[in-house]
Amino acid sequence: MEQITIFGSRIRNPVVLDVRTEQNIIYFNVNNKSYYPYIFEVTFGDFRNLSPRAFDKKTIIMPGINRLFTFKVVNPNEQPVLSYQTRFYLAKTNSGEHEFSPYLVPVGKNKTVEFLATSDNGFSKIFIDQFILNIGDTVFNSRKGVVTALPKSITEIDRIIENSFEIRHEDGTIAVYLGLNPEIKEIKLGQTVFPGQPLGIIGQSKILTFRVFEIEDEGALKSLNIIYQGPEAKMLPAQNLIGSKVLYPTEIIKKEMTKKEMSKYEKHSLY
Repeated sequence: MEQITIFGSRIRNPVVLDVRTEQNIIYFNVNNKSYYPYIFEVTFGDFRNLSPRAFDKKTIIMPGINRLFTFKVVNPNEQPVLSYQTRFYLAKTNSGEHEFSPYLVPVGKNKTVEFLATSDNGFSKIFIDQFILNIGDTVFNSRKGVVTALPKSITEIDRIIENSFEIRHEDGTIAVYLGLNPEIKEIKLGQTVFPGQPLGIIGQSKILTFRVFEIEDEGALKSLNIIYQGPEAKMLPAQNLIGSKVLYPTEIIKKEMTKKEMSKYEKHSLY
C-alpha cells in the first residue's frame, strides 16, 4: 500500500448525462453511478428559443441523480437549439486546513495495540499501519462514513485497492481496511457506518492494514498521518499507541453524528 498513488480500479462511464424533453420542457440531468462525488463541467454553444439563458457551469455532482437545469421552450412553434460540451472528474477531498482527529483504533476497545515489526541485522522496523490481531478477531469502524468498497466485491466501483474494505468520510477522505475475511459480508455497499461499529473479522493473515487517503488533482491519492484516540483522553499518532489499551469514548463516537443518530445510538438501535 506504500506505493498507492491512484485508484486501483475505476468505473467505466461513472457519469451519464440525460437530456430529455417533456411537454416543451427540457430537463438536464446527470447520473453519478459512483459512491464518490464528481466535478461536472458543461460549456454551452448554441442556445436559442430556451429560457432561462444558461451559461457555463461547474458543479459537484453527488452519487445518484442530479438535476442541473430545467429549460422551457419559449416558442412552442419553433424548434429549440441547444449545443454543449461536457467533462467530469473526481472531486478533490474537502478536508480543509485541519485534518480530522481523532480516529478510533480499529482493533476494538480494551485490546492492546501491537504492530507488525521486523528485524534485520540488528535494526528493527515497525509498520504503524499494520495491526496484529488473531484470526476471527472483529475489526471496528474508526469514523463515520459511507461504504464504497467491499472485499472481493464483483460490483464495478471506484476503489483504491483490490480486496479492501473502504469507507468514504464526509470530508472526502477514504479509510482503507485490508485483511478482512471476504466471506463475512454483514455490511453493504452504500451503507452508512458509524464509529465503533463492527465491520467484519480478520482473515488468515492476522494483519489489519489501516490507511487513510485524500484525493488530489485528477484523482491522485495522498496518504494521511492518522491521529488516534489514546488513553487518558490523549490524541496520539500511531507510534505512540504501542502497548496501550484501546478506548472508545462516547463523545468521540458521537462526534460526527446527527441528533437523530445520537438518539438511536443511546437507544442501541443505530446498528
